[in-house]
Amino acid sequence: MKTRIRSVSALELLDSRGFPTVRVNVSLDDGTAAPRGGVRGVIPARQDD
Repeated sequence: MKTRIRSVSALELLDSRGFPTVRVNVSLDDGTAAPRGGVRGVIPARQDD
């Protein structure tokens, strides 16, 4: 059985330097949810696996 994406939501935020950053929440039909963020810079975004 393949897992399907239930929902995707995205939010654009400004980092401490004023640069745009994207945070995305993905929910799957099996109840799994995974927040993701991406930052271009010296310190990478936290990845919750």
